[in-house]
Amino acid sequence: MKVDINQILRADPRNYSRGAPMGDIDIFADTLRPLRCQRVHLVDVDYGPDGTYWGASAKAGHIYCAFNDGLDSDPHSAARGTRLYVRAHSAAQARELFKKTYPHIKFVRGGR
Repeated sequence: MKVDINQILRADPRNYSRGAPMGDIDIFADTLRPLRCQRVHLVDVDYGPDGTYWGASAKAGHIYCAFNDGLDSDPHSAARGTRLYVRAHSAAQARELFKKTYPHIKFVRGGR
């Protein structure tokens, strides 16, 4: 089963009753397990699938999320797992930026 960060985010919408939250915070649930690195596909140019406002900035790059598959075998538990965010021009660059900030993390081979 292919795990997709965009499906995870759609299934875990943010509370934006007072407007869309700007950006998101890094969540560390388990950074000892290998992480996947995938691009977050923005909706209406500026918003993540969960309703988070990221703003459009082609110069700064795309939003990438490093995440694990969750805390157990339930595919929906990935919504409660680790999520780290960075803006980069490629998945390879995103992995480099993640490793600069969090040198102990490992990535799933192939990243997907």
